[in-house]
Amino acid sequence: MKTITDHANVVPFEGQIYAKADFYVPMPRTWSKKKKEAHIGKYCDNNKDLDNYQKLLFDCMNGIYFKDDRQLVMIRARKYWSKGAVHIECELLECG
Repeated sequence: MKTITDHANVVPFEGQIYAKADFYVPMPRTWSKKKKEAHIGKYCDNNKDLDNYQKLLFDCMNGIYFKDDRQLVMIRARKYWSKGAVHIECELLECG
């Protein structure tokens, strides 16, 4: 099975990692246009737990961007409402 990183020049982090992750969650289709406009860019308070989003993301990155998720020693994660599709912005930094 091929992965998105098969042709990338990805070298896994060796040391401790600080991760910043922003999750953009689509608004319910049932919301009015006015309600959607009012929520764009605001923190998402849906029923999905932020730690579950983090777990999925970092489990997927395990063995590719870092050798093991035990290397994650600091995480800043946020959830926002999005007008479009789900997307994630993630930045990994080596701790000094």
